[in-house]
Amino acid sequence: MIELVVDASVAVKWFVRGQWATSEGNVDTAQDDVRLLSEAGMEWCSPGESMADAMRLAHQTQHHLFDTAYHALAFQRKGAFLITADRRYFQKAASLGRLLWLEDWRRVFE
Repeated sequence: MIELVVDASVAVKWFVRGQWATSEGNVDTAQDDVRLLSEAGMEWCSPGESMADAMRLAHQTQHHLFDTAYHALAFQRKGAFLITADRRYFQKAASLGRLLWLEDWRRVFE
């Protein structure tokens, strides 16, 4: 089974605001967003167990922990891939594997 790791900004854009939406929402809508994501079957994970790997990825790619934490989680979970919309991170880390560009992820599963 293939799992998808979706960072928070992609999840809100994709599942709550509609695919490719540009609005990030605000504090007033955050609780509703979390509820809707949970109802959509989103599993919430803590990156704590994969933080050492995230720090290694941050050093290797010279990128911040925001994205490497999600990527490390994808490596930790069997068959998982991170979906990202961060072009800079994608260009730095695509060769490491387990990383899909947001606009291309469906083609991988067709």
